[in-house]
Amino acid sequence: MRCPDLFFEIPGHGRFAGCTRKGCDWQQWPAMEKEGKKEYIEIQVKDDGCGIPENELDKIFDPFYSTKGQGGTGLGLAVIWGIVDNHDGIIKVESEVGKGTVFTVILPVAER
Repeated sequence: MRCPDLFFEIPGHGRFAGCTRKGCDWQQWPAMEKEGKKEYIEIQVKDDGCGIPENELDKIFDPFYSTKGQGGTGLGLAVIWGIVDNHDGIIKVESEVGKGTVFTVILPVAER
């Protein structure tokens, strides 16, 4: 990540970094190009935590899905997905067990 807009640590949970960019490489998002969206913003959040196993990646946006047992509700990522989807955006997740996870959110820029 080349533009850390935020960086913080949560004890026991690793380090987090966030980044925002406007006008990113359009070819990375052909689905949005087909819909005629020309300007967009990319928001990227990266951690160096435990990562998400590949067999769980397809479930992480399901409401009430949690790996935290009684410590979580399983609503956080479901809510984020709903917000991004309602704004015609895309979420991409890349994760490697033992190394961390990167969430990339692409949102079209609204006209004023």
